[in-house]
Amino acid sequence: SYTPYRGFEKALKSDQEIADDMKTIAQISRKVRTYAIADAKHVLENVKDTKLKVDVGLWLSTDKNANESELETLFELTKVYGPRISSIIVGNEVLLRADLTPEELFEYIDRVSVRTRIPVTTAEVQHVWLNNTELANHVDFICVHILPYWEKVPIERTLAFTKEKYDNEVCDKEGDWK
Repeated sequence: SYTPYRGFEKALKSDQEIADDMKTIAQISRKVRTYAIADAKHVLENVKDTKLKVDVGLWLSTDKNANESELETLFELTKVYGPRISSIIVGNEVLLRADLTPEELFEYIDRVSVRTRIPVTTAEVQHVWLNNTELANHVDFICVHILPYWEKVPIERTLAFTKEKYDNEVCDKEGDWK
């Protein structure tokens, strides 16, 4: 996950700083994820000297005009940077925050799916996926947030915690999705 800002003031990094960050990330990863389309635009403009692909995030909220702007900018960016885009993540925990209804989120996801050939998903914590099973019918793959940090799990227990969440809440005993 990456945002092109510096410090708590969220000062936008220069193109050179972002490009340098992308080169550093490329040494340890094949992809970089963004959370909002403005961030994705800066990353896509500065990833060219690497082999990195970008998981483009759209920040959806209660502001319908802002949501429309995210979508329209996405569609413009796919025309220019389509080969660099690995997937599109339509919203980040919008159901968890109750910013949208499931039906509203389905509509946004479906609109993106129809207009691109790029895999589309949304990002939610595990219990949101389990409580909204219809959501899986609107995405190409499931993006589950399992976040030990936010649940105050000590670092020594993070891997065990993640495995427990995955085993208990995401997969059945045979390892298949619930």
